[in-house]
Amino acid sequence: MSKRFIDLSSLPKAFRKLELSLKWAYVWVWNNCDASGYWEIDEDYFEFENAGISWSSLDWSVLDCHVLLHDDGILLTDFIPVNYGTLKQDYNPHKPAFRAIEKNNLVLNLSLNQACFKLIEEDEDEEEYENKGGAGGSLHPVNPDLMGFKGKCRFWLEEEKNYIWGKQDDFAIDDLERKIKEVHRRAGMPTDKEALYGTFMHLIEKLPEWVRENKFSLDYINQKFNEVTNAINSNKQSGKKGAAPISDQDEARLRALLESGALLGVD
Repeated sequence: MSKRFIDLSSLPKAFRKLELSLKWAYVWVWNNCDASGYWEIDEDYFEFENAGISWSSLDWSVLDCHVLLHDDGILLTDFIPVNYGTLKQDYNPHKPAFRAIEKNNLVLNLSLNQACFKLIEEDEDEEEYENKGGAGGSLHPVNPDLMGFKGKCRFWLEEEKNYIWGKQDDFAIDDLERKIKEVHRRAGMPTDKEALYGTFMHLIEKLPEWVRENKFSLDYINQKFNEVTNAINSNKQSGKKGAAPISDQDEARLRALLESGALLGVD
């Protein structure tokens, strides 16, 4: 590509607080990837170009859904939308992107307008591949254990619930992660990604069946979660004098709400 653009506004706000080395690495990969957003990992070359930064020390999971890792490659999912807009098969300026997608054995997720790694083996029957979603289906790295909270939630929703992920869900899941972490912290519970993901799955299980089948959305869960987090926020009240810290009784209530499912209005 003779010219490429970069847009950091699509990244979560947490990007601002990342280690400088990871910020620099993200921008470096963006400037060195091919037309599909893919870069074949070459640790020696990266460390030669970026003296003092060890590739193995970079924790890409904090940018899950924006950065995908698989085998020997790294894929920046925002690269195509930022540099091409919606890809068009017969439009000459977009042909380099399609050639790169084919060369790297990627697929184009039409609903997201992003290149993705395939979930299937190369020798799998083509018809079975189409039944799993084809080029417009839900395609992510094979191992969700390598993902962060957002990636694990999105992977499960798209694979198990056939959930259609939209831009609004990026904001909803970021907000949910923040709220779940705050509840865990206030209740003295672990705040690692596995613990937060476990609570998220517990909330899904506690949803009324009718909601799960007819009204399920991250916005709905986020709205219900507000009923509990408002109790926390009322005790924080930043900027107001005399704001009391959350009491032991409130902490016990929050823990009970999480365990009972009352958080989502379930008796």
